[in-house]
Parts: sequence; structure tokens; C-alpha cells
Amino acid sequence: MKNFARVLFGLGLGGLLGLAGLAWGQQYNQPTSIVGNLCAFNSALPTITTGFPGWMQCDAQGRLILSPGAAGAGGFPSGATPITAVFSGADTSSATATLPAAVGKFTYICSFNVSALGATAATSVSPTIATVASGNTLTYAGGFTFAAGATVGSAPLSGSFSPCLPASAVNSGITLTLPGAAGNTSAAINLAGYQL
Repeated sequence: MKNFARVLFGLGLGGLLGLAGLAWGQQYNQPTSIVGNLCAFNSALPTITTGFPGWMQCDAQGRLILSPGAAGAGGFPSGATPITAVFSGADTSSATATLPAAVGKFTYICSFNVSALGATAATSVSPTIATVASGNTLTYAGGFTFAAGATVGSAPLSGSFSPCLPASAVNSGITLTLPGAAGNTSAAINLAGYQL
């Protein structure tokens, strides 16, 4: 017993805290690496015992995982299927791109981008995204302007949602509509999201 007491005394408080830290790390699945002191990245999320602290988890790019379960591909929630939708062509009246519906799943929109060449005359339009949570249509009043001149580039309109926005109901798509302008010869709509 005297030898054990001498070892404890010899280690001092710092040594005891170090040993306790090692035991803590072995018991509670310490992270493989720390990203910005905010979160821990593990290739598989650890199991945390009820009532004990755990690390906030992040994906390999350092983005916090805010949904239950392990992160899926590209930081999407576990079980999610990433999807995209595009439109490319002349937009003289109206152009749309739609993230598709899936039976028994919600469709989510995470980001969008609208770009185009100009039109005969400068024309401001109001793109819409429909239909999202609570049955709403998001309207960007005057949010996109076709530049004057059919070969002149227009300033793009981009946006992202964090967290991503769900469609208004299960098995419903989400559509971005870009009203057109006379004389336009090229426009593009890009949507990104997932189904879960």
C-alpha cells in the first residue's frame, strides 16, 4: 500500500488528471480528429451512453451533422438520395426546373442558381420556388434581371437553405420558375437537394 501511495504522490495532480483523461478517452470514443475545435469526425458515429457527454459530430469537410443517424454521401442525412434538376435553353416566356417527387419521401431543396444571357431590353422578373413547407411559394420579387442585349451576360441569382427546405408534402416535387424575356437565347436553372 505504501508503494501505491508513493506512485500516486509521485504522479502529482497533473499526472492523475492525465491518467483520468486517458481512461475517459478509452471509455467515450474520442474523435479521430478535431475540426476547428467545434466537432469530431468519425467514419462511423460513436454510441454515447445515456447521461454522459459526447462530441458534436461533423462530416469530413467540418460541417456539423444536425440530423439523427450517420451522415450519408456528401454530408446529406443518413438514407438521403441526392438529386439535382436543370433547365438549359432559351427563355422567352417561362422556364422551369423541378426536383422530382418520390413515393413515400419528402423532397428537399438545398440550393439554386439562375443565370442567363440578356434579352432585347433589360427585363426584371420574379423567380419563384414552389411549393415548400407550409404550402408556401418563395418569390424573389424583381430578383433576376435579364441584361439589355441578347449576347450580354446577366448577373446570376443564387441561394442556399440551411437547413434544406422540404416540399409541402410527401411525394411532392419542388419547382423553380424563371419568367422569360423577349429575345433571350440562353438561360440556365440549377437545383440541388435530396429525397428522404
